[in-house]
Amino acid sequence: MRSFLFAIARNVLYDHYRALSRARLGDEVDEESLQRMDESHRPGVETLLGARADEELLLAALRRLKVRDQVILELYYWEGLTAGEVGTVVGMNENSVRTRLNRARTGLSKMVDAMTEDPSLRVATMTGLDTWADRVRATARLRDA
Repeated sequence: MRSFLFAIARNVLYDHYRALSRARLGDEVDEESLQRMDESHRPGVETLLGARADEELLLAALRRLKVRDQVILELYYWEGLTAGEVGTVVGMNENSVRTRLNRARTGLSKMVDAMTEDPSLRVATMTGLDTWADRVRATARLRDA
């Protein structure tokens, strides 16, 4: 049921961005980044993260990825879905999701590299990918308490 709900949410997101950017981008939402589609878009999660440079860099890099890559990374890391569950959401088999996850992580790493010259920040940002979602969830729980 959870994967089904995420699939619905993904479709609603894509419909929103198709309507928002149809004149500029056509129907290929998967191939665009949130930053390019809507320069004024600010995900609410950014306000939860505080001033940690690695988290800010990670969020900025995520926003520059293609939407399909961002969605897969966020479903896997943020929502904690398995590769099979992510596949149900995005309409891929599990092996394809694993391949896409590797490509998305590689793309994210390249984006982080391009956005900073500080080697320690690069390492901290990509090393922190596994714990990023846990930190954000903990911050959100504190805020909501």
